[in-house]
Amino acid sequence: MTENTTSYRAKGRAVVLAALMVLSVVAMGAAFAAPAAADHANEEAVIGDGDSVVQGQTAIVDVSGLTTTTDDQVTLYKSASEGADERIYNVDVDDSGTTANATFTTSNLDAGSYYLEGTQGNNVSFDVTVLDLENGPDGGTMFLSGSVEQGDNASLQLDSNEGDFVAEISSDSFSANKLAEMIDGATATDHDGNFVEVNGDATLNVTFAGVDPGTYNFTVAGAGTTAETTASIEVTEPGETTVGFEETVPSTTLGDHNTITVNMEETNSAELDITWGAEGLTILNGTVDAPNSDQVTFDINTHELLRGDTGNIVANEDGGSFTVNHAMDMANYGDNTRMDVFDRTSSFNMELTVDDEREDRGTFKVTDRSTESMSTYKVSGSLVDELTESNLESVAEDGGATDGAIAAGDYLAVVVEGDGFFGYDDSLQTLAEEGVYLNATHTNPGFGGQPDELDHETLITNESTSTLVSVYQVPDDQVDNGYNVSFNAYAAGTAADGTHNYDNPYTSETESFYSSFAVEEPSLSFDSDMYDVSAAEGQPITGTTNIAPGNVISVVAEAGGDNAFLEDGEGVVQADGTWTAEIDLSEEVQDVEFDLKADNPDYIVDGEAISATSEGIIGGGSGAAPFLSISADAPSSVTVDEGATLSVAVENGGNSPVSGTVTVTVNGETVVDGQEVSDLAADGSEDIVEHDLDTSSTGDISYSITTTGDDGEEDDSVEGTVTVEEESSGSGSESGGSETDGSDGDDGDDATPGFGVAIALVALLSAAMLALRRQD
Repeated sequence: MTENTTSYRAKGRAVVLAALMVLSVVAMGAAFAAPAAADHANEEAVIGDGDSVVQGQTAIVDVSGLTTTTDDQVTLYKSASEGADERIYNVDVDDSGTTANATFTTSNLDAGSYYLEGTQGNNVSFDVTVLDLENGPDGGTMFLSGSVEQGDNASLQLDSNEGDFVAEISSDSFSANKLAEMIDGATATDHDGNFVEVNGDATLNVTFAGVDPGTYNFTVAGAGTTAETTASIEVTEPGETTVGFEETVPSTTLGDHNTITVNMEETNSAELDITWGAEGLTILNGTVDAPNSDQVTFDINTHELLRGDTGNIVANEDGGSFTVNHAMDMANYGDNTRMDVFDRTSSFNMELTVDDEREDRGTFKVTDRSTESMSTYKVSGSLVDELTESNLESVAEDGGATDGAIAAGDYLAVVVEGDGFFGYDDSLQTLAEEGVYLNATHTNPGFGGQPDELDHETLITNESTSTLVSVYQVPDDQVDNGYNVSFNAYAAGTAADGTHNYDNPYTSETESFYSSFAVEEPSLSFDSDMYDVSAAEGQPITGTTNIAPGNVISVVAEAGGDNAFLEDGEGVVQADGTWTAEIDLSEEVQDVEFDLKADNPDYIVDGEAISATSEGIIGGGSGAAPFLSISADAPSSVTVDEGATLSVAVENGGNSPVSGTVTVTVNGETVVDGQEVSDLAADGSEDIVEHDLDTSSTGDISYSITTTGDDGEEDDSVEGTVTVEEESSGSGSESGGSETDGSDGDDGDDATPGFGVAIALVALLSAAMLALRRQD
């Protein structure tokens, strides 16, 4: 028997080696097996002649016209702008279908023009473009901010040089399903792969709720192309909520608006409570919302506080909103009235809370109201048309003070400087219903007639400048009538005297302001009967008028005959009533005489627009003939024994020296009798007299001034009246508030300087004791 020399150990080794070989084969098979490939949109592009394909896509081209049935390849060339075209490689032709197709990848092709050529001598041309995700018209694909707080949203901009494209977004930090939750409009269900698809050329909202702080990278690729870029963003921990008052003690006048500004960092909403008294009684509660800003500003109308009205108490919201949830109505709270509260306190507590946690405290403060002044101006219609809250100062700057007179057709602008009425300044009616009256009343309606009010045009206010402007038009038919303008803020409890219907709850002492004026017939005149002008541009024609500054005077120069012409110009009325129109006479003939006419169609006298006529000659250009014009100044009204002075001066309104005389009469008495003026220079002036008027009794003081040229003809004349009135207590003038007695604690100015009453008594006692001692 033959012995088997193979040991069990050797047999074991053989089995193990065989097992290892089998495992190796399996492992190699697994290694060489193709991985499961993710499918991508736009991987293939079927193109024809003249089309384009994006680098990275697989191009499929119908080459049926390039080959014969025996050809199995076509050649790919790159077109060259200079020299021979570059051969790239041959492409196999698949003619198993209904068409012969050449299929090839463009991943290794640069941007440019290409063509496929076959044996038939024909070719198919196409372009290869490169999708660039980093250099789009809006700066490329990126997060629009470098960081975002945990729980907040960030904006991801998808931007390329090709406009619209399909974007594939992936991240090593997030699964496709998580990305679909985070990115608006993204989907992970239409493909195999760890990415989401979205339409490019858009800005997407990406939420980072539940994402830990750190830096995250997002890969953005153009589907089916080689284009790819990375967008990174840092997620930070949420910052501390910072809510507080910009100004902890906002203050306003009672009856006006109090502006509250709330800083809102790291939060979009906060609660505001305004409370009264130590018990913290809530008089106002509301919600401050700031969805898109870090600061909210709004006004609280103090006139509406404690009335229970939630609809009208908030105004002028900016940066967000303030919604009133509760507003106390004092009519339903005990025996205290609304004004009892304001009489007892001038401040209220304010508190801001977020999620019931107090963030800041402040004080809501109100002060007493007052009126500083009332002024009256005559203004043009064009100024009224352009008048807005932002340019109320133009009334004083571009208008003219009434000074006791206004032309029929002018606009009257009453300017009140004060406060405490901007919470109810919707109209003159709403002001009157709160005891603030502004009136322009006819003072001489005739026997049995009722005093009329001027027709009110508009009311414009500006709380920031404490200015109220009320505008009226003076009708053409009111010439020679007088009007009284009054502003009254009546103190509480005074309506019982029957003079008015309503009191102002915020006024402790009645404030009254008055002004009066007479309506004049509008007038217009030239400064000269003859203008000597040059044959040149910009020849000045001057004149005067009593209509409001800012009005336009139209001037026409017209000549007939062989050298006929018609030229015009415009002059704007200045504050002193003067105007200058410039006429272009550069193309006219020397020594031609012409007529001048000036007018303004907005002012009517006897059914016709005001106008004036004069003459001119194209000569040496000496301008207006010289004449003595009058400048007179006197108050329109004063009180008994108040100082009043008539100031008279003359001016040369021409362009050469002038001589003449001046006569001044007051109440029929000659004050200046033919005073001579010699060789007054062009544009010169000369003071004539400063005459103190007798104001010892009430009544009218009339004055008259005339000038006569050296030719014996009257040059100019002015008449006027100063009214002396009894002083009325508690009333103010245009420039001041309620009158006071000016007392400083002294009963008079007759006391001996340095010798008081006490010292005088001591002296008298000393003298008496000395006399008694001498008698002893």
